Amino acid sequence: MNQKARHPKLFMPKLSIIIPTYKRADLLEKCLLSIVAQKEFADCEVIIVNDSQDKDTKLLVERFHASHPNILYIASKHQGQSVARNIGLGKAHAGLITFLDDDCVACNDWLRNIIKAHSRYDEAIAGSIVPLHKGLVAEFLQGLEARADMKYDRIFYPSLINNNSYKSHQLKEMKFDVEFFPTGEDVDFNMRLAKKGVQTRFVHNIIVLHNYKTALLQMLKQQHSFGLCRPKIMRLSNDYPFERNPFALYVLKRLATPIVDPWLRLSFALRYKRKHALMYLPLGYLQQIAYWSGFIRGVIKRI
Repeated sequence: MNQKARHPKLFMPKLSIIIPTYKRADLLEKCLLSIVAQKEFADCEVIIVNDSQDKDTKLLVERFHASHPNILYIASKHQGQSVARNIGLGKAHAGLITFLDDDCVACNDWLRNIIKAHSRYDEAIAGSIVPLHKGLVAEFLQGLEARADMKYDRIFYPSLINNNSYKSHQLKEMKFDVEFFPTGEDVDFNMRLAKKGVQTRFVHNIIVLHNYKTALLQMLKQQHSFGLCRPKIMRLSNDYPFERNPFALYVLKRLATPIVDPWLRLSFALRYKRKHALMYLPLGYLQQIAYWSGFIRGVIKRI
């Protein structure tokens, strides 16, 4: 084992990998295996924040730590991903910081490409997220709220934190808003970061495979929760920082979204010959119903 890994107190990592987890030891194991197999792992630290104090997760991480002392374990009572990520940020030692979800598998050159990208660019870095499993729902979810080059299955989520990495000084005084529970904290975080002037560069060869939901009902519940948190995001900021249009045009676009968006997704799917392209239209309308019903519920809750 690398000498630095044997003496964690003397170890100054290049990259801190923060992984919040909640009762998914089986998925976390696959995630960790994909990281420790990489040559650059010896120069990294992994910070696992257990948001449930689940014993299976604790035993799993202890087993990895026995052979990889640069994998750290932190137990926390269940308070959501915002709190877990904030705890991880507080424990990170490296000059580079990346966030990864526990249901992701990193590709073989993931660590090398992150470190290389930050040596070339001053911006924050966003990588590609592709489905771990095939199927209509996973394929459809991959493209939601994304800037996509569907021809090559490369997706950049400007509103997500998963597979995003930063120089530590870019995150100075940055914390996740703990009021966002169970979702929405990543959108809020990236909006505030962009307002600080931190730009994000998409680097397509930084790839993780994401274990997307494959059941329709699960997907619709998730979209409902996204809509539910949206009114709070709008209250904090009347626009995504990624928009460049006048506010009036932005409002018109949002009003037209429930009708137009499914057709746009269908046209892209047909253009790039997606396997389940013809199902994008009915699934798109179901997604819009779920999302906007959550949005209306969120507005009512705040009235």
